[in-house]
Amino acid sequence: MQYFDVTKLEDLPPLQEGYRYFDFIGGTKEYRCFRAPIDLSRGTFMNQHGHLLDECVQPIYKHNGITISQDTSCPLPGFYIVSPDKQFRSIDEVDPITHQRLSFLTREIRKLMREHLNIQFTHIYYEEKANKGCHVHYWILPINDIKQNPRLYKFDVKDYMDQFTFRDNKQTILDFNKKMKDAIEKSNLYQRDQILEKGLNQLEIF
Repeated sequence: MQYFDVTKLEDLPPLQEGYRYFDFIGGTKEYRCFRAPIDLSRGTFMNQHGHLLDECVQPIYKHNGITISQDTSCPLPGFYIVSPDKQFRSIDEVDPITHQRLSFLTREIRKLMREHLNIQFTHIYYEEKANKGCHVHYWILPINDIKQNPRLYKFDVKDYMDQFTFRDNKQTILDFNKKMKDAIEKSNLYQRDQILEKGLNQLEIF
């Protein structure tokens, strides 16, 4: 799998027709970018080649179709993504049991972020895109200064994310991931998720 390590995405060489770049934080600079066919979705790429990504974005939780990891595009420590492994284009296309598990895990991860990372405020959201590569996932974005960013609709997400560099934050990301993985184990989250899924499968409404 061909990739390029760059400080800025503008430094990437031109692509031939039919190809695109998948950019991820990590590598020897700020980003490691992989050359891939244009019709390959980001979610599919990560499922197939996740082992090639930087250790910072390796999952802190992965169980029965749901993965939680540091955001792969922004090196903001504690910025976690809760995502089904299967690709869905919209929340109403997610099967009810997976949806309930996503909601449960998002709540539990947010709770552990407060207890173990001292992250007191977040914006949690999800988006839909027009392209066929759209993939349902939930962003748990730590807000360092809630007084400066009190409302999501007044919040310039890109400007906020651009404040963080991989070089400055790599070690903190690794430290946060270690704390979260330890907390996940101690909280028996895998077992509780499994019990929830089993119970939901037994409900006639699903």
